Amino acid sequence: MGGPRDLWESVEAAYRLWQRLNRPRRGWFTIEATAGHQTVSYTTSAGHTLRWTL
Repeated sequence: MGGPRDLWESVEAAYRLWQRLNRPRRGWFTIEATAGHQTVSYTTSAGHTLRWTL
């Protein structure tokens, strides 16, 4: 009863990262969607941009 990936592990890792980033608000993230890809981005207060491919 499961697929090739442990999805819950990914959710827990994302939650831990969100906490380390001082729990940024939803509005601080951006979403880019094109015909070829979709990404979510967050720019930290230090100017570093983190991106996740959906």
